[in-house]
Amino acid sequence: MAAYTFSPYGTKLQEGNLSFPALEVWAFMRVMRGKKPPPGQCNQENDSDCCVQGKLYTTYTGSPLVSSQTKAHLTINSFEKGGDGGGPSECDNQYHSDNTLVVRSTINRMV
Repeated sequence: MAAYTFSPYGTKLQEGNLSFPALEVWAFMRVMRGKKPPPGQCNQENDSDCCVQGKLYTTYTGSPLVSSQTKAHLTINSFEKGGDGGGPSECDNQYHSDNTLVVRSTINRMV
């Protein structure tokens, strides 16, 4: 299993370091109630969870303030056609092999 660590200045992945520009502040927070997906529509690839009917989920826009104490959340998604990424990548509108390292930053920019 690969080790991933986070610092307020970027994410260190097993293949090298990535640096991110200045981080934004949470702009908006809301709560939404989960709906059970239609039969056959829950993609649990890469250990993804499906929404639970009635469970409250917090959603955010923007990025949080970070410090050296900020914990990171790593989400692994597929960028292959039919994978749990949901569609082609936004940066080039193409699908990518899961054998290719692709990183989607949480600051709404591809790096």
